[in-house]
Amino acid sequence: MNVERIRQQAQDENTAPETLAELAKSEDYLTRQGVAGNPNTPTKILLDLGAEFPRELFNNPIFDLLLIEDINFVNKIPLPTLRSILRQQDVPQYILEQACNRADLEVQLALANKINSSKKVLSKLSKSKYAEVAEAASLHIALMGEITDSFELKSQELIINSLSKDRNYKSTIDSWAVLIQIISIPTYIIRYLIQGNIYEGLFKKIAQSPAISSQTIDLLTQHSNKSIRGLLASNPRISINHICLLSDNLSNWILQKTVATNPTTPVDILEKLSDATHKAVRATVASNLNTPIETLNKLTQDPDSTTIKNALRSIAIKTDKYDDFLRKYGSSMYIRGSSNDESIYQIPRETLTKIIAKDPCFVAEYPKTPEYLLIKLSHHRRWDVRNRVAANKNTPVIILEELAADEMPDVRGSIARNARTSLRIIFKELVRDVKTKRIIVNQLCDCDFDPKINNLWIEEIKKKFHRKDIDSYKKTILENSLSIEDVRDILAEESTSSVETIVQRLINTNGLQAKIFLAKRADLPEHFLTQLAYQPDLNLKVKLALANNLHTSASSLEHLANTDNINLKRAIASHPNTPSHILEIFAEEKSQKVRALAMANRNLTLEAIEQILCGEYAAEYPQYNPDYPKKQPNSLGVVLNYYARSPFQLICYLALLQPQVSKEILESKSLSVSWRDRFAVAQNSTTPLKILNKLAIDSNQLVRAAAKDNLSQKKVRK
Repeated sequence: MNVERIRQQAQDENTAPETLAELAKSEDYLTRQGVAGNPNTPTKILLDLGAEFPRELFNNPIFDLLLIEDINFVNKIPLPTLRSILRQQDVPQYILEQACNRADLEVQLALANKINSSKKVLSKLSKSKYAEVAEAASLHIALMGEITDSFELKSQELIINSLSKDRNYKSTIDSWAVLIQIISIPTYIIRYLIQGNIYEGLFKKIAQSPAISSQTIDLLTQHSNKSIRGLLASNPRISINHICLLSDNLSNWILQKTVATNPTTPVDILEKLSDATHKAVRATVASNLNTPIETLNKLTQDPDSTTIKNALRSIAIKTDKYDDFLRKYGSSMYIRGSSNDESIYQIPRETLTKIIAKDPCFVAEYPKTPEYLLIKLSHHRRWDVRNRVAANKNTPVIILEELAADEMPDVRGSIARNARTSLRIIFKELVRDVKTKRIIVNQLCDCDFDPKINNLWIEEIKKKFHRKDIDSYKKTILENSLSIEDVRDILAEESTSSVETIVQRLINTNGLQAKIFLAKRADLPEHFLTQLAYQPDLNLKVKLALANNLHTSASSLEHLANTDNINLKRAIASHPNTPSHILEIFAEEKSQKVRALAMANRNLTLEAIEQILCGEYAAEYPQYNPDYPKKQPNSLGVVLNYYARSPFQLICYLALLQPQVSKEILESKSLSVSWRDRFAVAQNSTTPLKILNKLAIDSNQLVRAAAKDNLSQKKVRK
């Protein structure tokens, strides 16, 4: 029998009930629909089909007869079918009254939201065991009438009330943390969350985030939890006003030190902190150049030596008497850390310019000396100054090339050691010099010239490894070593071989030091870096050098990413060439440091960002990308659509309020059984007029009021 004849048979009232029962199992939608409307269909089959075809069941002549024959028939209707029936527009009142006896949440919510539910039904539902049903019933237009006062105040009371009864707050903390950082949350909600101790975990997550609003920071400065205030004190968005607010709540030395470190901290607060009990706080105040001279003079009498030295240094800088300070303490007072050093001993450029005549050696080696000063010092008459410029990791390559021809061997030696020096300079010019050649050989081979130094090296191994492991470790080193003779043989050909030939020979050896040396070079051609990356059993040190080389290719980084080493993962996560799909994997790493670097990497695609913001570590992403909402408005819409489908009502409510939510989501949620969903849609400025007009005659008084208000605002804007 063809499909058309089967469909006709399903609709034919003369078809036997047994045949209709078989046709009800058909995969054809229209066939099942015909069976649902056929009065000859067995009652049980009919009621089961009613879940899918409520309108056909409702219009089936036999349905009214069944209701008349059995006054308790509604109680026998399967729940899926009853829920579908109640979604229809013209359900008779007697069905509604019988249905409210069913102890089902969805059934009762449907009744509480139906526009034609009677006061009798609503009064009964207002005493329901389900809080959301009782709430919805108490807001029904038939029971409460149109709202005359401000609907905002009443809705705020209800939302705060639902927050106070929230038993799933631990499950919602991550979602709250994301939304607070990417959208504007109503102040009354933030204020309530801050007052409630159960949400302390939420604010610990975001107190340091530069993505939170200044309004939220204002409220957090009064938080009762001192650890939250301490985290807030280090927030990069904190202003002088916020610091002043925090200063009234300074209760531990860590928070005090953080405030004292801030260059915008007002003078009166610094004076107050100069009397702090903890010496680290006083030392920090002494190093802050905003601290008044009078306070610094007082700190020179402090019992702590570091505080005294910091105060003297600050006085020397402020009074232009750095030479006196140098004679007494020397330049070692300054932190000589790496170029990434974020110490409080940050020296302003103008200060460096002032002291360049007093202590040019210090300025030449200081890791944050500006390029123009390094250029100036590279021509200094003193060789020890030029030597420090040659050793500085931030010295421009062009200056290194000039200094490679310096008359002093020590300067040329520093050039040979500097990782920024080009291979051409090293292999074709510096290698001709006896002294610098020794240095180059020493960097390339895996042994030291001096046996005594070699013995000291073995002693260091003994400290780090168990004695039983020393022999095997030494054996491994010897098996993977490049001897001095090997290196000399390779470099001896520099006059006839090209740089590429020398590099290729070094790569083909087992020399670990040579490979590390090459992997660090910024000017090593990409195909050599790739060749190194794909070598079998590659040593971790070489991998790290490659991962830190800005010229390593995306394919090489992807190959290196198959590792368990956290340091290697961190280097790859921060690399500008790392592919997006690797970053997406790293953004889900257990290590927070790896996640942070991956999330901050600009190579992440929109799809990867959206995946992260809908994942386990979503709350972290805005902290590393505080400008995300402005830069990715389209992606923001996708993320908000995700949270608009949240199983948690208030998370869903806040997302639905945002104009970036899609029209499809708004239309779907305008039919929700939750009045909060419909209320949010009614307030959304982008909700289409068709939906607003429908919500303006909603059964819920707040939804109606919000929709009418939105419609009137749209008319005013026009």
